Amino acid sequence: MDMDEISFQKYKVNLSILDKKRYNIEKLTRFEKILLIMKEKSRKELFRLAKGDKKLENMVKKYSKTKYGY
Repeated sequence: MDMDEISFQKYKVNLSILDKKRYNIEKLTRFEKILLIMKEKSRKELFRLAKGDKKLENMVKKYSKTKYGY
């Protein structure tokens, strides 16, 4: 695939806003949860953010087994 053929979307995200929204987890979108998970350092909080979403739970389990997981 040629680099000219690759298309992507660029997002600008203010993570400080997400930090304020983390207390209403049920209102966060999957994308917002993923961003918080990538930023989170507490293993307990990782699983709390993913709770109830099987795809996110699997992602957190796999992530926590890597050298980057806490």
